[in-house]
Amino acid sequence: MLQGEGGIWPLPWTINYDSYNHTINPGQFHFTSKVGTCDIIDKAMARYQKLSFPLYDAVNNLVVDRSKGIATLTANEVWGALRGLETFSQLIYQPKKNQDLMAQNKMNVLHWHLVDSESFPYTSVKFPNMSTLGAYTPSHVYSVADMKKVMDYARLRGIRVVPEFDTPGHAGAWGKSFTHLLPTCYNAQGFISELSNIMDPTLESTFTFLSSFFTEALALFKDNYMHFGGDEVSYDMQQCWANNPEVTKRMKQLGYSSTSQLLNYYWNRLFSIIDKARAGTKKVVWQEVLDMNVPANTSIAHVWKGGNIDDIMNEMAKVTANEHRAILSSCWYLNYIKYGADWGYIDNSNMRLRGLYYECDPTNFQGTAAQKSHEVSDREIPLRNKISRSTTPLLADTSLLDWFALKPRASAVAERLWSDPSATFSADAAWPRLHEFRCRMMNRGFPTEPPNNPDYCPFEWNPNYTEL
Repeated sequence: MLQGEGGIWPLPWTINYDSYNHTINPGQFHFTSKVGTCDIIDKAMARYQKLSFPLYDAVNNLVVDRSKGIATLTANEVWGALRGLETFSQLIYQPKKNQDLMAQNKMNVLHWHLVDSESFPYTSVKFPNMSTLGAYTPSHVYSVADMKKVMDYARLRGIRVVPEFDTPGHAGAWGKSFTHLLPTCYNAQGFISELSNIMDPTLESTFTFLSSFFTEALALFKDNYMHFGGDEVSYDMQQCWANNPEVTKRMKQLGYSSTSQLLNYYWNRLFSIIDKARAGTKKVVWQEVLDMNVPANTSIAHVWKGGNIDDIMNEMAKVTANEHRAILSSCWYLNYIKYGADWGYIDNSNMRLRGLYYECDPTNFQGTAAQKSHEVSDREIPLRNKISRSTTPLLADTSLLDWFALKPRASAVAERLWSDPSATFSADAAWPRLHEFRCRMMNRGFPTEPPNNPDYCPFEWNPNYTEL
């Protein structure tokens, strides 16, 4: 058995090495647990027994006692034990085929953008026609069983699943089964300009439907967070609300004189519905909702725009100054492609497309300590193809693997957000470990390109990925 170089990725907050190479006999090595029956731990030990040797969390401690021949992993919670097992697995270099890519990179949250304008693959039991009429094809859907499998698979790997149902915009596919949801859109000359892509908040029937729909969705998805979208609505607000005489008539009857007030009304009504359906739900929305002064201070701003690091940090300062918590994605869009070692550095252009992945610090904005405490640790690496805007089932989608294959940018972000910031500020110091970690991903069956131009791994890529 070959010993690893010891370059753990993501870097643990604390790790101590000695000079002795410990010998492990794979035929005699096994994991044991003292916590009793726990399906997460039991199945994790079974997976890592196959991989030969396990995962890490920020609140765990792994000690190898050479004199007793025992390795002891302690953790405050089950999630710490999962991550500790990953750390242990990386101490040994033995070719294995299988592991989930997110778990290997210690990514904790899957933001699942379930529906969009083009397709509605989410299968609702209450409203089956939404996927029957709104999905690309009958085979391009997520059944309830599919979604439960995704959540169960993720849970056993310490990964939360946060669904997104984008509203009130990006709703074109919703209207294929409920045409009353979407108003007619008109250009400045009064002609019908496009297919509607935004919901009509002047109709009470819209909120009656949303109440029933989200009551069902919140019962299915157990995570305390849910994403409600809210991006890219300004154009549709003009074409489909302001230019629609029926909508403006009802808007005035509600007592509003502007579409901004109407949007505010929509979010207040929707959030009241969510609070009634499941009290305590954390409501995530894209940054535009808060940029347009919607006052729900319990919502969480998901920051995704900004052409350079200054724009990005200014937006973070803005939303946190208004006492909103924030999730940052702007630095880490994987579809921004650049030749060479683009995973690490903010270059002189300061532009997002030049690569901010490792050196972007989400708290590096002008603000108080209280503001920076509002920044949510669940930062996000966007994987969705913003060019094709496709909404195809993730179960059959290889986009995650493709982005890692392109270059291990996402691995760079995973460490930057997982590990001690004071130990992970330098891309120059990190790249030797990233090189080794890229080989580990290759070793588990993931085709990952070199992070720093041509290099090699001591074994060939094994393409036979087997689910553990």
